[in-house]
Amino acid sequence: MRESQEILVDMPRSTLIPILAATFWLCVVVTLFFALSPRGDIALVNDKTLHMLAFASLTCLACATFPFASMIRVFFWLCLFGGAIELAQMIPEVHRDAELADWLADTLAIAGVLCAIKLTGFRAWQARSALAASARGSA
Repeated sequence: MRESQEILVDMPRSTLIPILAATFWLCVVVTLFFALSPRGDIALVNDKTLHMLAFASLTCLACATFPFASMIRVFFWLCLFGGAIELAQMIPEVHRDAELADWLADTLAIAGVLCAIKLTGFRAWQARSALAASARGSA
């Protein structure tokens, strides 16, 4: 475990950001796929729990991938994505049911993760380390 943490800390930012970006966009595609595919029991977990897990993960990845994006912007775009999924589920051919409660679960997960990130100061640390890395790279 310690070695993997050291690898991430020592990995050049120019290498880490594309990996995080690819992971973020892959999760967006997977979330969209599951949201628009015919309903099936993928887990013995409540539907709202799955929504919250998906959007909490997307929020964490978005904040790590886009360290200089404001939290309000991250909140807006992820909430818009959740709302767009619910609107797409209204299409009869999708055979899914749109629910306001699903979108609210998405929004609560996004807000909760952003509050946790803000309270821990992770974004400030991440921005400082990114600036320090870019300063070392330009020197």
